Amino acid sequence: MDEGREELRRQVYLAYSHHGAVYCPWCERRVSAASELHEYLIKRNAIPPSKQPLIMTVENCILVHQGCHHQSGQTKAFRAKCLLHAAKHVGATRIGEWYYDLAHTELMSLPQGILAAKGTQTTYSMALDFLQLGISASEVTLPSNWMGHAATGQAILAWRGKMADDIPLNGLTQEYVVALIEAGRWLSYLQGVCQ
Repeated sequence: MDEGREELRRQVYLAYSHHGAVYCPWCERRVSAASELHEYLIKRNAIPPSKQPLIMTVENCILVHQGCHHQSGQTKAFRAKCLLHAAKHVGATRIGEWYYDLAHTELMSLPQGILAAKGTQTTYSMALDFLQLGISASEVTLPSNWMGHAATGQAILAWRGKMADDIPLNGLTQEYVVALIEAGRWLSYLQGVCQ
């Protein structure tokens, strides 16, 4: 048995169990620490053997049932569900930064999504879309007394690197909303990669 792979399986299980029980992203039933380890974003057969250790990480691997993997593991739908599941547990920003750095330093032939530049983003609606993606990727619900348009606008200004009032957003800090927008930006990029 490959000790490195077993250690990675343990790390992945711990990363996902941080939120409670660990579930297969496809069938949404519980998995165990001994479940199948699946590379959902970058497959081993897509890169040279010398580069394969670079993708054996918590950011790229997920635990799934063997039957789910064999039945649907090579489909776009399976990959999309794995990405959303990983974004909720590992974090879209962490996964996106890992993928982007790897693609631009080690594996230049990896598929690239479109990464909207944080500082030059001018479309309010796109930033708002990123916020919604970040909310869904983080399993966050907005408080019922959410301030809405003005508070979101302030957070988007801060995310763009422009001056913004640091106002509490009815239970959520501006920093937290900015982090959600950034997570949505990375998730949008990764969804482009998965096409």
